[in-house]
Amino acid sequence: MMKSSKGKASRKATMRVMPANGTSRVAMHSAEEAVSTVAPTYPTLEQIRMRAYELYLERGTAPGGELHDWITAERELIEVRARP
Repeated sequence: MMKSSKGKASRKATMRVMPANGTSRVAMHSAEEAVSTVAPTYPTLEQIRMRAYELYLERGTAPGGELHDWITAERELIEVRARP
C-alpha cells in the first residue's frame, strides 16, 4: 500500500496485459478506476439476488434451479443496462 500526498493510503491493482504480438506489459490501475469502469453496466449483488428470487417464484418455487436463476438474472440485468 502506498501513501498519497494527502496521507491517505491508495491501492494499486496490477494487471499483466498480453497483447496479440506476444510481448507483455504491466498496466497499473487504482481500485476506484477499475470499479468505475465496471459499475455502470454491472448490476449489484442485491439486484441480481432480487431478480433471481423473482425467477424462482415464477417457476413455482421448485428446488434445484438456484444456479440457473442466478445466471439468468445476472445476464438479464447486464443486457438491460447495456442498452442505450
